[in-house]
This record gives sequence, C-alpha cells and structure tokens, in this order.
Amino acid sequence: YLINKEYLEIQRLVITDSLTNLGNRAKFHQDVKKYKNPILYLINIDRFKHINDIYGSKIGDEILKKIAAILKNNFECKNKKVYRLGGDDFAILCDDKLDYKSIIEFFKNHSILVNGKDFHISISIGISSEFPLIETADMALKKVKKDSKVVSFVYNKESNLAQMYKENIEKGKILQDAIKNDLIIPVFQPIFYNDTLQKCKYEVLARIKTQNGLESIYPYLKIAKENKIYKEITKMVYKKAYDVFKENECELSLNLSIEDMLEEDTINLIYKLCENENFAKRCTFELLESEAIEDYKVVKRFIKKMKKRGVKFAIDDFGSGYSNFEHILNLEIDYLKIDGSLIKKADNKNTYIILETINDFAKKMKIQTIAEFVSNEKLFNIVKEIGIDCSQGFYLAQPHEM
Repeated sequence: YLINKEYLEIQRLVITDSLTNLGNRAKFHQDVKKYKNPILYLINIDRFKHINDIYGSKIGDEILKKIAAILKNNFECKNKKVYRLGGDDFAILCDDKLDYKSIIEFFKNHSILVNGKDFHISISIGISSEFPLIETADMALKKVKKDSKVVSFVYNKESNLAQMYKENIEKGKILQDAIKNDLIIPVFQPIFYNDTLQKCKYEVLARIKTQNGLESIYPYLKIAKENKIYKEITKMVYKKAYDVFKENECELSLNLSIEDMLEEDTINLIYKLCENENFAKRCTFELLESEAIEDYKVVKRFIKKMKKRGVKFAIDDFGSGYSNFEHILNLEIDYLKIDGSLIKKADNKNTYIILETINDFAKKMKIQTIAEFVSNEKLFNIVKEIGIDCSQGFYLAQPHEM
C-alpha cells in the first residue's frame, strides 16, 4: 500500500507545476488526447520580466500563484482545464469556444494584491485549434506581442503564420550564411545637387548576395535584429565602405540607427574609422528618423564628439514615423532628407505645402535638404521648384557597386 501511495505521489508530481499546483506541460499532453476537437488558449503575462527585475522573483512567484488561482477559480470547469506551461505562460484547454474576452476584461478590471501592493496585470492570448496546439497557439501569441493594438489572435490555416515563420527561419539561415561567407555587399547611390546635377555624395546601402543575385537587405533586417546579428551587418558594411572611400575624395553617407548608437562595438568601430581625418570630414551619418529618439543626451554626446572630427549628420526619412521639428532643434544637423512617402505625392497640393514648409524651415536653420525617391522627371522638376537642394532616386541614378 505504501509503495502504491509513493508511486501515485511521484506520478502526481511529474504532471503538476510545483509553484501553482496547476497541471504542467506533461499533464496538458496527457489531457489533450481526451478531447475530440480541442482548442487551446495560450495566455501570457505582459511585461512580467519587468516585475521580476524590479520587485524580485519572490513577488513574481506570488503574482503567478494568484493568477493561477484566478484562472482556476473563474474559468475552469468540467470541459475547461487550466495549466501552467512554464514561466509566465498559462493555458486553458477546451472542447468548445471560450469567452476569452472575459479573461482579458477580468484582469483589466481587477488588480492583484501582493505584500500590500496592487499590481495591475495585462495579458495576451494566442488561440489555436490546429495541431500541434502549443506551437500554433504560440505563433498566434507572438503575432499579438508584435502588435501593440491587439490582445488576442486566432491561428488558422488561412492566417499563413506557419508559412511566415518558415520563411523567417529561411531568412535567418541566409543571413548567417551571408555573414559567414562575406556575402553582405555595399552598393552606392549618388545624391545630386539639383541646380548643377553634380554629385554631392554617395549613400551606402547594404545588399545581400543570394542565389537570386543582389537583394535589398531591408526584408532581412527584422530577422537580423531578432537573431541578434544586426550589429554584425552594420559593422561589415561600414568596414567595406571605408575600404572604398578611405583614399578618394568623394563624400559618403552611412545609415546609423539608434540601436547602432547604443551598441558599444559599433560605436568603437566608428571612432576607429574616423581616426582617419580625411575620411571623417567626407563622412555623413544619417540618423534613421523611423526610430524614436528617447535619450537625446546619448545622441547629442555622440554627435558633438564626431563633429570635432569633421563628421556631418543628417536626419533620414524626415516626414515619416516619429519625425518632428524638435529633433532639428535638439541636434546639430547638417542635412535633412525628406522621406520618399512625401516626395512621391509632391504633385498633391497639400503635400506640396508640407514640403515647402519643411524646406523653408530647414533653410532658416541653415540646413541643406535632400529629396529621397525621386523616381521621374515630373517629381524632379517639382522638387527643384520648391527649392530643395539635392535629390536622390532611380530617375537620377540607381545604386551600384564601386
């Protein structure tokens, strides 16, 4: 009898989460076989890592226990089972649809009290009835996490999430191979003065060499950041651009993201390359305007240090994303590159007025303006009419190797 009792206890422990006493992943795999048409609701606690980092794992564990109790007491019944699959991931397994919005509303309207402090918890939910359940629900959950406007997403065959993840995995492999085999290639697109059509400088753009030839790096950048190899691409392009331009008299522009500026290896490389005074004075860094500048002190410090070496700075993609005139006032900018989304609509009356306003403001600040994506003669003539200093686009010249 004692042996049987110990054996049953061991069995229970194997399928039970020790912190919350909910069924664990092993228990889930046992139970799912009993459901004819199972639906999985995968629930993740938003920003739970921040709670652990700020208040410690003991507080975090107490919050997880209370969340487990809330889910079990309010949403578990005969045909609905609650599990903790690990970390801050919970799951509800059903054989019919669950009013999952009521779970979201519950946490929205109730705080969790731990050690006298109220914690307001929000959750994200990935939903799937497609096998393998955990994997497909996790794909749906990842989609939710990437879109701050949604709190839940249902996986289905029509959503093409599996295909998207497969393609992302393939892109990751292509990137790793490109870095390993030196297949990240810089190309150079001229920028022209509008009044003389003389070349002002070259913008350095990254391409990836694949079986299909040279492809834009842009579709790969998100994967590069997720795989933590973005900085390797940046450094590779910078080094190769330096090798091309270190001995000639042409000016060049290099894209610089906020992430790059916070990456010690990248910044150290920039400092090293710009020890060459002849290179530094011909170099412009284009700050990517599509990204929010949260810490102006870091950016201003970097700009001030580099300007002492003769380096110039531009705000790229101005007119899109987070762009505002405050950036120009806060930073010592030499060039303003007007985003192509505005240039493409330059023949629209309202857009024309916006372009005039941007250009007039820049002139008063003694900043040169550059129009991006000038793709035809009509746009080029409008850009000149407005008084924009320089142009860049396929109408004038395509990117090429040097």
